[in-house]
Amino acid sequence: MSRQAHSADVAGVDVAKFLAALVVMLFHLVLLVGDDAVNPRILNYLAYISLGFFFIVSGYFLQKSISSADDVRESYAYCIRRGTKVFRLWLIWVLVSTPFSMYYYSMTDCSLMTAVEKFFCGILMRGQCEFAWQLWFLYSLGITTLVVGLSRRKGWRMRWLLLVYMVVALVEYDLHDNCNRFLQYILHYSLGGGLPIICGMYLCRFESKMCRMPVALVLLLLSVAMYGLSLPLWQPPAGAAIMIAALKVPLRGNRFTMYLRRQSMWIYYLHMYSICILVYMLGVQFADFWSAYLAVGGLTLSVAAVMIAIQNHLIRQKSCQGLLKD
Repeated sequence: MSRQAHSADVAGVDVAKFLAALVVMLFHLVLLVGDDAVNPRILNYLAYISLGFFFIVSGYFLQKSISSADDVRESYAYCIRRGTKVFRLWLIWVLVSTPFSMYYYSMTDCSLMTAVEKFFCGILMRGQCEFAWQLWFLYSLGITTLVVGLSRRKGWRMRWLLLVYMVVALVEYDLHDNCNRFLQYILHYSLGGGLPIICGMYLCRFESKMCRMPVALVLLLLSVAMYGLSLPLWQPPAGAAIMIAALKVPLRGNRFTMYLRRQSMWIYYLHMYSICILVYMLGVQFADFWSAYLAVGGLTLSVAAVMIAIQNHLIRQKSCQGLLKD
């Protein structure tokens, strides 16, 4: 499979991912601290389209990788490898999250058995646990990637896959408050990311026709109107609009945009732990909400910078070992 599909340097997408990660961090801090510094309806819209954007980016580059495969068998094998890798990454972050979740349960005076039960129910049904709300992204992404691989092997058309995920999303929306918790979790957390991922794949397939700024504007206005009318499925159009705009931004990839790409990943996965450490474990008192946001962001960005430096060192070390072998 071509390496180009994996290393495509789209600078506008890197910048958009960084900004989306900051919005998600803001949203989670508001939920945990409970401040009205930002209009909740506007923040809710921005946060959910940011999360939808992450799914659409994943679907876009998944389709690029599949398109570069020589045949169906190779694309199926890639999806299986990719889905398995996503689940391994998810499992690592679950292990990292465990002590933070247990600390939360200790604050709520749960017994040990109750804490363990809640933890495993959250992991198995939602793909996340307390202070790790961001992990359901990996959980849903892994499931959808495996489903896409299976569909490639079975010869299913993508339009049918899109239809199935649309039906699931509509059912989850309709039954959100009127079905048992287990079904709600399965529909939302396990399958909820599938629709924007498939939308991202379609965006990649029809990039020459769809990736135009007027199309992005129409999709964004459609999403705002749907959100204002409380209609379902308003997130994918806005996420697609952001993706189209990011692809059309005339930016050249460089070290800084690559740095933003890695920062966005670490911000997304680390910010919940920064909130837990500063607000709950250390009990730091902040003058106002924005002071708390700057402190959480500063800690997250600092730890992310350290992790990126370690990543770069390991990459250079691996490259040197490869040169020595040659």
